[in-house]
Amino acid sequence: MQRENRLLRLLVLSVEEVARDPHWLASGAFEEYVHPGRGPTCQLRPIGPPRTRRGPPPDSSAGASDRTLRTFGFLDQDIRAFKKGGIVSERSQFD
Repeated sequence: MQRENRLLRLLVLSVEEVARDPHWLASGAFEEYVHPGRGPTCQLRPIGPPRTRRGPPPDSSAGASDRTLRTFGFLDQDIRAFKKGGIVSERSQFD
């Protein structure tokens, strides 16, 4: 940060630059993990106490939506109606 003539100037970094910035790396703002569908990746650490860990991403495999809806008590006929109405997709968001 620099103050000249009472104007505030800040350096603006791209997402790629932030992920490689020594300050952000030293602060522990990022964590590496293995994504089940995409392999090793880096993500922002969740906000919270220093050792807060983020869980794995939601299941995006085929049938994951059906399994999740059944967990909340929906019947197969409900799920078919959701798909027919376009409320639930047949495909994973990562396909």
